[in-house]
Amino acid sequence: MDDEKRVEGQVRAFQEAFNARDASALARCFTDDATFVNIIAVRMRGRAGIEAGHAAHFAGVLAKSRIDFTEVDVKPLTEGVMLCHAAWTRAALESPDGATLPPGNGIITFVAAKDGADWRFAAGQNTQAGALPGRPR
Repeated sequence: MDDEKRVEGQVRAFQEAFNARDASALARCFTDDATFVNIIAVRMRGRAGIEAGHAAHFAGVLAKSRIDFTEVDVKPLTEGVMLCHAAWTRAALESPDGATLPPGNGIITFVAAKDGADWRFAAGQNTQAGALPGRPR
């Protein structure tokens, strides 16, 4: 399997862990010293911080959400480093009641780093799509 497919596999592992609400499995997609910034600009530092942050959100606003990656683009940057843009859609498993996020879409930008024979995310930035200020959606 080539490296680009391995990085795409990590994106799929992130999706599976997210949809299973498995914060530990999701955190294993990242390096020990990774940083992840979610859609509300909460910065999670380190694998432990990424796990704790997602565990809290899985128990709250993400408890009734599911994501699907619809398009994944992987671009090698240098030896052992790849840039990945993963377009996602979010579905609400029940009608949003204010306690969970409504359906939406966006892109997560990952920086993947070679970690031995594996690839892990060294950084992630989740950006939710939205309307320009002053314009209706």
